[in-house]
Parts: sequence; structure tokens; C-alpha cells
Amino acid sequence: MRISARAIGLFRKEVRSRTPRVRRVPGRELLGGLDTYLRGWAGYYARFDGCRNQLKELDAWIRRRIRQWLWVGWKTPRNRRRQLRQGGVREPVLARSAWIRSAWKAAGSQAMCICVTNARIERAGLPPLMRHWQRFAAL
Repeated sequence: MRISARAIGLFRKEVRSRTPRVRRVPGRELLGGLDTYLRGWAGYYARFDGCRNQLKELDAWIRRRIRQWLWVGWKTPRNRRRQLRQGGVREPVLARSAWIRSAWKAAGSQAMCICVTNARIERAGLPPLMRHWQRFAAL
């Protein structure tokens, strides 16, 4: 059984509302609220075995959305460059990435994936959606 397109659309709408680009909230608060919502959502869909690939895709989308949220918060190319350098991005990639205007494109860039890894997001307080799903599916 698969998750309906309508349910996925509502899920994305809710995640967008919890990761606002204009109204900034502290990172811990953002990730805590998002984790609570994801845990409940994964708990509901853990009953269905056929939705694993959809959850993996949503998990990747959520992490890109978090990277986008960070990119918008960094505001200026100078600050973005500094943050990327602190995150371990080397100069050739850094020079191309700091001037990306689209936050969504920047979130999917090589530089952001190096700087804000999935492990770093998890350490900050947001485990992968699949981990919640696996925990509930085992019950």
C-alpha cells in the first residue's frame, strides 16, 4: 500500500509551515517541532509496508528543506562563504556556491551537502524519517 499524493502534499505543506523562510525560529526549536511531527507521521504510516521508498524520498526532501532554511538564514554571500568554509568546503567548490541565488538550488549543491551532512542534522536533533518508521514497524 502506498501513501496517497494528497497525503504527501499535506505533509509537505506542513513541513513548509514548520520551516519558514522569513520568520526565523531557533534551530533547536525548529528541529524539535519537526521531529515531533515526523515521529507521529512515521508512526501512522509504519502500518503500511509498501511506503518505504516514498518515505526515503520524503526524508531526502526534508533534509534539503533544512539546508535551504540554513542558507536563507546565512543571508549574505560573505556570510555564506564563511559558513561553508567553517563546514569544511574547499575553495573551488566554495567559490561557485556562495553566489547561488536560489535557496533551493543552493540546498542541493555539493557545498551544502558537504557542510551540512545528514549526520550533522541528526546530531542537531532530527533523526531520519526511516529510523522512526523502522522503530514503529517493529511493534
